[in-house]
Amino acid sequence: MKETRPIWIMLKFSGIFLIILCLTACDKTEYALLDPGTVGGWTQYKSGTSKIPGNLVWDIELYKDNLWVSFLGKGVGVYTKGTWTFYNESNSDILNNYITDLEITPSGDVLMGTPDGICMRTAAGAWIYYQDESVTAMDINEVKYTSAGDIWIGTDGEGFYVDFGDGFQHYKFSGFENVNALEEDSKGHIWVGTDNGLLMYDGSSISLVFNTTNGLPSDAVTALFLDKQNNLWVGTDGGVTVSWINTAGKINQLNLRNSSAGNYIMDIYQDRKGDLWFATWFDGLIRYDGHEDNSGNIWIGLWSQGLIKYELPLE
Repeated sequence: MKETRPIWIMLKFSGIFLIILCLTACDKTEYALLDPGTVGGWTQYKSGTSKIPGNLVWDIELYKDNLWVSFLGKGVGVYTKGTWTFYNESNSDILNNYITDLEITPSGDVLMGTPDGICMRTAAGAWIYYQDESVTAMDINEVKYTSAGDIWIGTDGEGFYVDFGDGFQHYKFSGFENVNALEEDSKGHIWVGTDNGLLMYDGSSISLVFNTTNGLPSDAVTALFLDKQNNLWVGTDGGVTVSWINTAGKINQLNLRNSSAGNYIMDIYQDRKGDLWFATWFDGLIRYDGHEDNSGNIWIGLWSQGLIKYELPLE
């Protein structure tokens, strides 16, 4: 029987992992959303005034013309050409209404991390599950589908799981039990962000590559992103700078605010112009946070105010 976790379990780290690609991290103060350039147009989707089931947006992923959105405790929705379709425990075989991460494969299968394991809705509409009965809780923070077709799962407290094509294998190393972020680089290496540094899997073994002793501004890695130049950006909790690793493996630093204050970086994204944008938990938005759809519109998930679509002006 499927179990629905109480909301406090999902909020135990003060809102960590609200969404992965499209987070706007902000405090609970209500602010108006303004367009400083007085161009483009904002559209807000809120429960009560639109069809979405809730205003707590957790994750957003785009597949072709389908925009998948995780609503905290309300399952997922798919927005296609102006029409919403929703999947939750009452109308589908979804594993749990608390979807903590979304990942879409090239064939259109949707992987969904939950507090109780992973479920997948195939492109054909079937539901598939994996739950590790040997652990107290398989509480998933992030899911990554690699170029080799492998599925990596990062968990809270149980390390990570990998399916190399013959079923999931469990890996749990002392001191690295909390896996917060996963990313693949241009060489096919898998980077694993943990509370105690950045691990890398090179295809045969996994090792600790970076921590505060050799370049990271903080050991707690909270976000990973590979940009268009194949640089790996590393966001941390409390680091004064954001780090980036070039293709030669050298780590570099960038101070986002030209101050000594630390950043809690929740998400990193690069837009079509090549600009990088960083979402933080305590200090708002640095440049940009969202996701462009196929028309160039930017989708932004909000903590308590639903969804925002910003229609870019014509160039």
